[in-house]
Amino acid sequence: MGYRSDEGRREDLNKEFERCCTFLAEMMEKYGALVLRDVAVEIQYVPETWCDDAEGKRLRYEVYARRFLKRLEKAA
Repeated sequence: MGYRSDEGRREDLNKEFERCCTFLAEMMEKYGALVLRDVAVEIQYVPETWCDDAEGKRLRYEVYARRFLKRLEKAA
């Protein structure tokens, strides 16, 4: 009997997931062009003023590496 209720729950979840996917597809159709236009506007930059933030990237990688090392030490 437990198997049947699990199967029914799975079917309900599949239906809900399908409903959400359908809704997402509808929203993408309706607003996709607007979002893409906004993204295109946001990523415009003036090449003369744009610069790579190498120091910021290095610091982010250092923090990531430190946190990763701490997790490894905890797991060991």
